[in-house]
Amino acid sequence: MAETSESKAILDHVLLACCILFLAVTSVATLLVTCVMPGYNEAMYVSYAQAPLAIAGVVAMVALAVALVRTGAIDRIPERRLRRALVIYALVFGTVWAYLIARSWPEWDSKDLINASRELLWPDSGFFARGGYVYRFPYQLPFIYLIKVFDLVTLHHPYVLLEALNIGFTAWLYWLIPEFAKEAFGSRRVTVAATLICFVMLPPLFNVTFVYPNATATALAMLAMLLQLRAIRRGDLRRAVASAAVAIVAYLFKSTMLLVVAAMAVTWLAQAVRARSPRQLAGVAALAVCYVLGTKALGLVAAIVPGMDTSQGMPASAYVVMGLTEKSDGSANEGWYTGYIWDIEGEQYSPEAYREDASARISQRLGELAADPAHAAGFFATKFASEWCEPTHEALLASNWAISGTEGVPAMADRNMNAAARAIYYGSVSQVLLALMDIVQSAITVFALVWACVSWRKADSALLSPMPCAAGTGLFYLMWEAKSQYTLHAYVMLIPFAAAGLIWLAGRVAEKGQSK
Repeated sequence: MAETSESKAILDHVLLACCILFLAVTSVATLLVTCVMPGYNEAMYVSYAQAPLAIAGVVAMVALAVALVRTGAIDRIPERRLRRALVIYALVFGTVWAYLIARSWPEWDSKDLINASRELLWPDSGFFARGGYVYRFPYQLPFIYLIKVFDLVTLHHPYVLLEALNIGFTAWLYWLIPEFAKEAFGSRRVTVAATLICFVMLPPLFNVTFVYPNATATALAMLAMLLQLRAIRRGDLRRAVASAAVAIVAYLFKSTMLLVVAAMAVTWLAQAVRARSPRQLAGVAALAVCYVLGTKALGLVAAIVPGMDTSQGMPASAYVVMGLTEKSDGSANEGWYTGYIWDIEGEQYSPEAYREDASARISQRLGELAADPAHAAGFFATKFASEWCEPTHEALLASNWAISGTEGVPAMADRNMNAAARAIYYGSVSQVLLALMDIVQSAITVFALVWACVSWRKADSALLSPMPCAAGTGLFYLMWEAKSQYTLHAYVMLIPFAAAGLIWLAGRVAEKGQSK
């Protein structure tokens, strides 16, 4: 009977093995390597100086957890009250940071999105004409529609409301993370631990100044995976459909959330194999139907307002070209944004032109990497580190660019800052924050790895969606254009597993201490 059970869970073990491999590599990398952006210009450099502090910080977290478990203090913490306090903390932190300390403005893509929303109804707007910003990147349209509404409501001052949206969704995300932990593990201790980790998970809170649908999409993705977990455990088809619908909305707001959709689909497939029942495939069908309906609806709306064809967007191969491009300036930004997606200008732009050019470039670049395996390994290792070992995930950069993206407007870093802002960006406080974020980043991967390893015999794909999503993100961005902000959602989604691993580890250490 045991053999039959294990054979049914074979896909669960395959998934967990992939996650263990990813977490093992990432844990070692985050413990030993810290990538920093000292100039606030996106130029990144590798440092090993933080390694002793990161290791000591992870050990200190274990020691604190052991103390809480051994004394029983963790069982006396009012879980519900703590979670409410976390939400209030996130709301207050985000509000104070955005409106009283950072006081930044939209720049780069954020600025383009707001300007595009203002020209949404213009018949001759360059944003929506062939080769324009939105014509190349039509996946931005759902967020542009939302900005348009905010722009009208605020009388052309949408940034204030967009920051409030980020603050609200980040606070909601911090409610959903412990809720997922509670549903997945059924442990009050794990739920409390997940909540406490969220208190020191600072990048999402600092990132509220970034006008982009990251916070919105991440919270929706977390909700989708929570609904999926409940649907699987309760055999609830309505929740399965709801989880699919929410996941696709997250994807429509942020295209990279397709990784979440893929992870959820794989989870449903693993459950179908485990249960030997096609009923579980209803979840995959729901995802497919919602995806088709969502993308078709967007295409139909776009054909009316602003009157453009969403099928003419930038092909995926263009992002792979950037993802394989080597830096020659001494920075660690291997495979980061290069501007290639603007090389073919105006009326000359077409997806076909980019596919043809990108195909040739990719073929040449892969040939170069294959000819020198050692150099290729160094390239991908540096790229991986730049994505996964940068503790701030560009959250502070978003409100303190040292380069101006608007002619005649000074760079954010040159603005008149209050004392708190200057201390956070440049002072001794910035070093403390960097150390704290580095420790938490390392702890999440290390403790999630612990949980994955000790759960091997009882592998259950029902609660795994966030973990394959994180592992899939690591694999995907090895080839795709890189940024450290692109991995933030993965770290957030790993928090419930990190909490479970930390509590298991603390429990074992506490038991051994008592038995001596």
